[in-house]
Amino acid sequence: MSELVPNKSIYEFYRLVEEHHILLAFQGMMTTDILTMMGKNLKEQAEDHIFHRRIFSVMVELVQNINLHSADKAYSESDKKMVGKGIIVLSTSADGKIFTVASGNLIRKSEIESLRQKIDHINRLSEEQLRDYYLEQLRAPEDQDSSGLIGVARRAKNPLAYDFIHVDEEHAFFLLTVPIHQQNSDK
Repeated sequence: MSELVPNKSIYEFYRLVEEHHILLAFQGMMTTDILTMMGKNLKEQAEDHIFHRRIFSVMVELVQNINLHSADKAYSESDKKMVGKGIIVLSTSADGKIFTVASGNLIRKSEIESLRQKIDHINRLSEEQLRDYYLEQLRAPEDQDSSGLIGVARRAKNPLAYDFIHVDEEHAFFLLTVPIHQQNSDK
């Protein structure tokens, strides 16, 4: 019988969560049940209802982005379909004025340039241009991921930060980070 040995990496993870003010983190299949759980958790932590809705809508879009682009998928019994696997993290600044929603998932390297161009284009647009571009993309069902990314930028009212980390010859890990300032809340 093997003896249980305390794992120091759990403490290191605890310290990382504390240091980066992580409020919520989930890694795995991005199912409807997970979104529901994240929404309930967020509702308990955000005092401003309108701000809570903005954060949650960004989280929903990032989960949908994972489901759309993830090269790592699994069948969800609860959703009765294949869903993407990835990670989503919600953190806050030390003063609680900036919330950051970050997501990550494995993608095929063939998608990198297209994603880079879409995000760079979105980041160059003004608020009014984003609204017009969003409406234009809603009419183009063949490019559904652009409308989601545009929606994220519109709700966050900040540029989208991203990175691609080399994994192997076919895959990269796509990181998308979205800061949301509490003072930008629509009241």
